[in-house]
Amino acid sequence: MQRTVEPAPDSPIGLGLEVRGDGLTVVVADAAGRIYARSAVATLSHVRRPELVLDELADMAQAVIREIRRLGLPLLGATVAVADELGWIEREVRATLQARLPLPIAVDSSGALGALGELSSALGARVPDCAYISGGREVTAHVIADGQVQADHVHGVTLAALGHVCVDHRGRWCVCGRRGCLQEYVQRASLLRDAGLAGGDVLDLLEYARAGEPRALAALADCGRWLGIALAGVVNLIAPPALVLGGDFATFAPWIVPAIGDELEGRVLGSDQRWPTVVVSRLGEDAAVVGAALASVAGATR
Repeated sequence: MQRTVEPAPDSPIGLGLEVRGDGLTVVVADAAGRIYARSAVATLSHVRRPELVLDELADMAQAVIREIRRLGLPLLGATVAVADELGWIEREVRATLQARLPLPIAVDSSGALGALGELSSALGARVPDCAYISGGREVTAHVIADGQVQADHVHGVTLAALGHVCVDHRGRWCVCGRRGCLQEYVQRASLLRDAGLAGGDVLDLLEYARAGEPRALAALADCGRWLGIALAGVVNLIAPPALVLGGDFATFAPWIVPAIGDELEGRVLGSDQRWPTVVVSRLGEDAAVVGAALASVAGATR
């Protein structure tokens, strides 16, 4: 377990847990999003039995709880961020962890909690109104308005299904049964395959991109182009003043943002005053687990 800074005695702190398709993370953070302890492991959650994954997550959380209590600090609660791609049943996740952990447990989606996590950072103070888009094993998107994460439907528009916006009607088949969905071009597996790194991971692609490997650069430029096409539609519909890129999109921002900008310039209606600022997340893949800790604090202090 990694301890970062010492918590202030009067600072309410909460426990955040996250289950991703490729790993588990536990953090302790306060209402300002400051991380006091962090534990993470890589594991293929999407191919393991849920109860085994949750047992491992509970063991990690118990170790963190023991350390925090050794310091004499009370934890207010725990929230679990679960990747939508896993398809796990919320009540079963809650019941399994509630039986193992001595804290009230809440469960929410990684996408919504990732947006909440961004609000805890300095970034959130600068862009209280934005669309938050995160890449990884899937694409997630949420609207933040007046400093609050909004429900999926905003002005009759939902961003939750952004990954299934059609960007190429004759394109790749998607698991949803339709063709040309955005996520089939920008999700992690597609990026790795297009870069010639099928079976590799994000660090492999990052290394190749930094080395200027042509196929990796082409795959990332295409990712930015497809993402820009979809985001131009978002801008035309709800005109967010900023687009915040999280997850893999933040990791690869130097290579995808230029292509996103080109598509926005060519596709957004009206004057250039409608073009949003493209901002890169500072929390990266920890956005959801930090958001989970924040939700724990907020839920216990209401």
